[in-house]
Amino acid sequence: MPGLEVIIRFHRPMVHLLGQIRLGTTLKTPWLTARYSRTATGSTNPAMSGTSDRGMLVTGAGRVGISTGVPGAALDVVADGSAATDFAQIWRNASGVEVASMSATGVLYATLPPGTGDNLGNHTATQALNMNSNALDNVSSMTITGAGVTGTDPLFGVAGSTMVILADGKVGIGTNAPGYKFEVKDAGLAGFQVDPQAGYVSLRINGVEVAKVWP
Repeated sequence: MPGLEVIIRFHRPMVHLLGQIRLGTTLKTPWLTARYSRTATGSTNPAMSGTSDRGMLVTGAGRVGISTGVPGAALDVVADGSAATDFAQIWRNASGVEVASMSATGVLYATLPPGTGDNLGNHTATQALNMNSNALDNVSSMTITGAGVTGTDPLFGVAGSTMVILADGKVGIGTNAPGYKFEVKDAGLAGFQVDPQAGYVSLRINGVEVAKVWP
C-alpha cells in the first residue's frame, strides 16, 4: 500500500478550503498542503504565487512555504504585493498589538524593548541618514571622513551657515564659505578672521589685518 490520502473540504459562500494529507513514506510529494482560493469551487493549481492561488505548503523536509510551492528556507513567505506598503510578515504580541513587520521591499519595522538599541556600528549605509528633525544624543566622539570629500567640501554643518567645517580645515560661524582658518560673520556687522602665518597668527577685521600674535 503506497500511502493513504485524505482530502478534507470546507465550504462556505465564496470561500473554499482544500487540505490534502498524505500518509506514507514512498510519496515524493509534500505530505501536507493547505490551499485557499477566492473562487467558489476552490483552486487545484499546484503552483502558488504571491498574487493568485495563495496557500501554505509543508514539505517532507520540514520547510514551510506561504504562497510558494518551493520554499527555500525553513520558513519562506511571499507577500501579496511588491510595494513598500505591502507586508510579507506581521508579528503581534499576546494582546494582538503589532510589534514588528517586514515589508515586501525588505524593510523591517520593529519596536525595540525599553532600554535597548540598535547596533548602528555593524551597518553600512547606502544613502544619507535622515534623522527627521531628531537629535543625536549621548555621542562620546565623532570622526568624519569620506572618499571624495576634498578641498572646500563641507564635512560638517549646522543649520546652513550657523557653523561649518570644510574638508581643508577651515571653520566658519555665520558663513558656509570661510576664507580663513577661522572666520566669524554676522549680517550687517564686521567680520572677524584668524589667519595663521609662519611664526605668528594674523587677526583680521573684514579681511584687513589689525593685529599679529606671536608665541
